[in-house]
Amino acid sequence: MPKKMNITQKDLDRVKKRCLESLGDFLSELCRDKLMGPTSVEKIFSFDHTTFKRICEKDQTITVKTMCRMMGIIAYFLNGLKETCDKRLKELQEDDKMKLSLKRKKIDVLNKKRVKCTEAMEKYKKTFGIIAISFLELIGQNDEF
Repeated sequence: MPKKMNITQKDLDRVKKRCLESLGDFLSELCRDKLMGPTSVEKIFSFDHTTFKRICEKDQTITVKTMCRMMGIIAYFLNGLKETCDKRLKELQEDDKMKLSLKRKKIDVLNKKRVKCTEAMEKYKKTFGIIAISFLELIGQNDEF
């Protein structure tokens, strides 16, 4: 006879708590690395500073819907940053008017930022699995995300 799985509200709360801890840690890390911050998130998505801060502080009153929304916002920012770095690098490499030393310096700075962004994207996928992959795919297919 098959066993019945009995998942209680306490079990679900534990799962939510663990997810929120991972999200809060990851979001704080993105802020420390200056890959995104509360002001830009508020400006683009009307996601207020208080909620952003509460996620970073792992406030247990944050809803699952809000957590998912933030995961989508993170995907949007990381994807956009990577695209911006790639576009800017291409422009710099094609620019023949800029001094070579300044050009090298700017390319170096952009390459470092792109590496940070790529590492953050990989960590995002590893930490949040299929949710992260789904958001990144959705953003890649839809410009109006």
